[in-house]
Amino acid sequence: MKTNSVHCMVFCGLLLSAAAAHAQNPGLADQFYATTPLQRAEAQTEVLADVLELNPEQTGELVEINLKYSKKIQRLINQGASDAILYHEIQKYSQAKDEEIVDLLTNEQAERYAEYKAKLRRIIEDVIQRRNR
Repeated sequence: MKTNSVHCMVFCGLLLSAAAAHAQNPGLADQFYATTPLQRAEAQTEVLADVLELNPEQTGELVEINLKYSKKIQRLINQGASDAILYHEIQKYSQAKDEEIVDLLTNEQAERYAEYKAKLRRIIEDVIQRRNR
């Protein structure tokens, strides 16, 4: 159960804005909003470190990257940014964050990261399709 919860938080952090998550699954959004930037960064790092088989140095760098972007998102939330602004900014942050993450990975790890993100995208697309039926 903890693993599913962590994957959901990672999923929210990597692929969805809090606004999009709220529109599709209010429970995930509530979980997202109930965590601190550090908690989100650590949860994201924990999952990715396992999936990508990171070494301790890479893991430390990944925590810093995740925390940097979690803090940016939190600032927007604290400022009361609209759902549209949150969505747009988080998408922009996700692209920059991905570039930083890929820069610290080996080629093999970067391939696994791309596969992991694609898998998560497919899962959310399936969830959205099921909810829209």
